[in-house]
Amino acid sequence: MPARLVAAVCVCAALASAAFAEPGPPISIGQLHTLKSAALGEERAVMIHLPPGYEAGTQRYPVLYLTDAEAQFGHTASTADFLAVQGRIPPLIVVAIRNTDRTRDLTPTKGSLRKGEKGGLPPTAGGADRFLAFLGTELVPYVDGQFRTLPYRAFAGHSFGGLLALHALYTRPELFQAILAVSPTFPWDDDYLLKTARPFFAEKKEARHALFVAIGNEPELVPGFRALRELARGSGADGFEASFREYPDDDHGSLVLAAHHDGLKVLFAGWVLPRDPQTGFPRGTAEEIAAQYAKLSKTAGFTVVPPERIVNLAGYGRLAERKVPQALAIFEMNAKNHPESANVWDSLGDGLEAAGRLEDAKTAVLKAVALGGKTNDPLLPAFREHLEKLNGRLEGAR
Repeated sequence: MPARLVAAVCVCAALASAAFAEPGPPISIGQLHTLKSAALGEERAVMIHLPPGYEAGTQRYPVLYLTDAEAQFGHTASTADFLAVQGRIPPLIVVAIRNTDRTRDLTPTKGSLRKGEKGGLPPTAGGADRFLAFLGTELVPYVDGQFRTLPYRAFAGHSFGGLLALHALYTRPELFQAILAVSPTFPWDDDYLLKTARPFFAEKKEARHALFVAIGNEPELVPGFRALRELARGSGADGFEASFREYPDDDHGSLVLAAHHDGLKVLFAGWVLPRDPQTGFPRGTAEEIAAQYAKLSKTAGFTVVPPERIVNLAGYGRLAERKVPQALAIFEMNAKNHPESANVWDSLGDGLEAAGRLEDAKTAVLKAVALGGKTNDPLLPAFREHLEKLNGRLEGAR
């Protein structure tokens, strides 16, 4: 074999060896928790995903609960993180419940799938109220006790889970402030969802809820979907916001990914700032941002602090527009709202540096380095690099 060929084979072998080197630590998107439920008389497993940066911060988060953890947890947690990074929704804690007896837990009555049909389903059907009791008296208090949550909860369900989601809205409206129902089983028990929707909308003078309902190419769901849409649109309940969307290119199974992506954006629309279509940055001055979240706080019934990442993006947007005083005011507001975040102090340093206040910028970045060191912030090397550059600029100015 020619020497050059031997060398090439050796190089290829080395590359192959490098490609299959010892793997690093596993990549995890959540934790498995087990609760012994008195309401259900059994142990229940839940999968919980915390947003990136949770461990290093003090921020509190809305919580998204969902059914069918086995099928829906992975893509929903990833979608929530992706949308939060893009500034389209606030970061969320995602809690998904694994099934034991799915039909029992997700159906509100002992009904059937088709109108006029009797029986044909497992005899355990009709346990939704017990399942909601588990959520309200056991799971939600557990999550609130273990994690930094806000008193704002969303619930997502698909198929029977969508049936449960709407049942929860009608019968336990205090549990969840936002409902995402995908392909809800409208024909169940001779149009149960419509029969219970009518008195709900007729009697409610106030219903501070957000609702998103989606169906795919599912002809059997269309009559119920459109009838519910008309009932919701005719609701005079104060604070009630509903959105209905059909996806003709998706079927019953494939719909969930797209509907969760779109539904989360709709349900949390008021939680994010309007965006400039040209730059992608959030719009607004510090005063406008404060006013938007004051309005949201009034609607939600508690103080909603402007999310750190979204406000930070707005500050950099004003810097990109060379509106330095506006950017600086936004960064200062963010540091006041999130004083334990290393990143907001580093960003404030950028604003102060742009304003020519190098000594003040150094003070802010020193705080970022100190906080980042305490929390093992993954951005700590970037903060230190920023500090070195500032020191260089200060030395050059002397």
